[in-house]
Amino acid sequence: MSELVCYANDDDGWINSEKNSFADAHDALTGTVEDTSSFVHVGILALNTNQWQVRRGFLSLDTSALPTDAIIIKAVLSIYMNNSFRYVDVGYDFDLTVQNGQPTYPHIPIVTGDFLHSHYSGDGGKVNTADVVSAKYYDIDLTTVGMKWIKGGEITKLCLRSSADIDESGIPTNKQAWLRVYTKEAGDAYRAKLTITYAEFGSVESTIKTTATASAADIAKTGGKRTLEIDNHLIQTTVVAQAVADAYLADYKDQKTKLTITKPTPAPYEVGDTITRQVGVILPYYPAVDAKIGYKPAATAEHYYKSASMKEDMLIRKLNISFSAGNYVSVLELES
Repeated sequence: MSELVCYANDDDGWINSEKNSFADAHDALTGTVEDTSSFVHVGILALNTNQWQVRRGFLSLDTSALPTDAIIIKAVLSIYMNNSFRYVDVGYDFDLTVQNGQPTYPHIPIVTGDFLHSHYSGDGGKVNTADVVSAKYYDIDLTTVGMKWIKGGEITKLCLRSSADIDESGIPTNKQAWLRVYTKEAGDAYRAKLTITYAEFGSVESTIKTTATASAADIAKTGGKRTLEIDNHLIQTTVVAQAVADAYLADYKDQKTKLTITKPTPAPYEVGDTITRQVGVILPYYPAVDAKIGYKPAATAEHYYKSASMKEDMLIRKLNISFSAGNYVSVLELES
């Protein structure tokens, strides 16, 4: 395992849209770019009934030192925030959420058209503003989705948005819910950083889980649908993993055939006995006197069906004896 710390460069910044309503500010195609400030602004301001602002932040992180074939195990985005620059009215805390617009958005450098909300999507990780209680770095553990946005060998670009902006819930008039995130321009001690734990391709085991399901013909043969999940601890493609699972399943189906046998007159078997049957033979079994079922006392577990070149050992899992039309009927449930 290796660890790499990547830092934001001076292409970070934010875009503000100010309109007469929240809907107009949210849906604006463009906004006013600020990319030289010591802070990125994220959130919503409802200054009055006719003055609404929506602010979206952008980070550019230099991940060029990350190998392009790296297997990312964990990634933590650390952003410096200060509760003195947390402007959130009571009851309107929000999740500062990481989103993605790559490969196109945001541009480097940021342009006015990078503001459009539909350029960005996903939940790459989040931190709630209620947790910002002092001046320090706050960690956002990137989700599995968020880790896929990291670009080895180049620049990784991320968008920071308020959850009230993303879900379009907004805030009431004369309220505010926004904060400042320090940028590279504030100094190296405050710039955003991305800590990546990774392995080179081929240097670590990964788990591929795949599911194989029996075909209609298999279901008809075995008496029911069978699903087998294989944990394959190899680094390989899903296609190969599927082939491995199918091979296991084929063997599984052959060994897990279930049968139910109904036989007039009590059968000389007990639960736990083993019967060997020929594959494809029509059941029920013949009476013992016909010498087509050989059996010994149950304790010996040597009941079997003769005259077969292809055989399966079947274990009696259940034996029911009921009275029907004056005769006892034995029902055997067998499973290999």
